[in-house]
Amino acid sequence: MPMTKAPPSLPRLNWWQLVFIVGVPLFLVTGTCYRAPGPKTVASSSHLVTLETAAPEVVAQSFLQILRMENLKLSYGYLSAEAKKGLSEGAFQKQLLDRLEDQDLQWELPYRQVLPRMADGKQARVEVLPPEQGNRPTWQWELVKESSGWKINRMHGGPVEL
Repeated sequence: MPMTKAPPSLPRLNWWQLVFIVGVPLFLVTGTCYRAPGPKTVASSSHLVTLETAAPEVVAQSFLQILRMENLKLSYGYLSAEAKKGLSEGAFQKQLLDRLEDQDLQWELPYRQVLPRMADGKQARVEVLPPEQGNRPTWQWELVKESSGWKINRMHGGPVEL
């Protein structure tokens, strides 16, 4: 009769080894998932930035960001009442869409920077600086203060001319 050998027995774990093997990973996982909340801060309404309270250069930078994201529905809302005269939302969005098909414009939009040039209580001028590479013109934009905040009134250069 052939002798069969019994399978080797696994070493027995002490209770502290079992606690260490199971407890440490469990502690690490639950510790990272259930962190105690930090101190709560309450934002003061005087520090919130909205389109109504934003500086003209912030409004221009936001408009550029909307163009980068190709969110044309929001773009028309950045225009002043005067700029909207005789320019429907659909016509403006069509002009933008046509221009945004230009690969050069798509490339340069993320690199454009807004620099404030002049602002008083009712009017402002910003320059939209080109990227350092290439020979592209600086855009000159004029903004006006309306009851809903700063709005783009004129665009000399940029995706559309106003």
